[in-house]
Amino acid sequence: MSHDQFFSHHAWFQKLSSDPELIRISDKMINKNHFLLNCSIRFVGFYSMKKKESLWAVLFEDTASNGGGPYAHGGALATILDTTSAVSASATFQENNGASDRYCVTATLTVNFKKAVKTNTPMLVTAKTVKFDGRKAFVSAQMTNGHSDDVYTEATGLFVTTDLRSKL
Repeated sequence: MSHDQFFSHHAWFQKLSSDPELIRISDKMINKNHFLLNCSIRFVGFYSMKKKESLWAVLFEDTASNGGGPYAHGGALATILDTTSAVSASATFQENNGASDRYCVTATLTVNFKKAVKTNTPMLVTAKTVKFDGRKAFVSAQMTNGHSDDVYTEATGLFVTTDLRSKL
């Protein structure tokens, strides 16, 4: 199921969707039911080979608030920043090294919450791999509303490449 209808009325999403340099990599919904957190997150992901970054349109639905009024739970925000960063690191590593069976996993992730993110408000997450050092990838990510420079949440992380097939 395409989640475009949740984002298509935003100019920034239309620009992502029509950019021929972007590869559409994901179109999903995450549902997590836990006694502390009910969470529904819709997202559409893209990757730019030219810029070495992943860009995701994200919508935290009402159920993502859990105790914070009409705002998304910080754990849900961190999860999306982590996922977007890992995709950027993995895709960049695969492209640079021609190793399609290698992926990046999180070693460290530091998240800074700057502004509350309202539920049912589409957000744009951008993650860029800024440096590789052997198996280590250093990534920075930020969440904005897509039409201003206001950063709501940002993260930096260290990701390590691994051959997941050998771990299964």
